[in-house]
Amino acid sequence: MCIILFNLVVLFIQFIAASVSTAIILADIMRIIIKNKNLRLKMEQE
Repeated sequence: MCIILFNLVVLFIQFIAASVSTAIILADIMRIIIKNKNLRLKMEQE
């Protein structure tokens, strides 16, 4: 019984870690997209 609980906890921790890393990657992508939009706007204004 203890082993099953331990495995569930490990799986849960891995799931949270995967979610966090995915969120960080998505945030980076969004930041790059926003930077590119800002650069395009600056070029159009000049």
